[in-house]
Amino acid sequence: MGKELFDNIPSKVEDLLHDVELGRIGLPDLQRPFVWPDSKVRDLLDSMLKGYPVGYIMLWASPDEYGNAKHIGDNEKAYKEPDDLVIDGQQR
Repeated sequence: MGKELFDNIPSKVEDLLHDVELGRIGLPDLQRPFVWPDSKVRDLLDSMLKGYPVGYIMLWASPDEYGNAKHIGDNEKAYKEPDDLVIDGQQR
């Protein structure tokens, strides 16, 4: 078997949301333009917070000189640039 190219890091939803709020998790510029309606995002987060399984969230460790990342939301961020970027199924 080949070497796995990923790490499975169990995380709590509240920790992931905190990392988004701080700006540690962001979006790469290659994020596809599809956007869920607010009600669908709310329903997903609600089910996650209730402990229902949702599968995996894939994060890509941002390269050192990757300047094309966007923060999620519009609040002030503690991180100048995200350390991890959210990758969706289309980008695998």
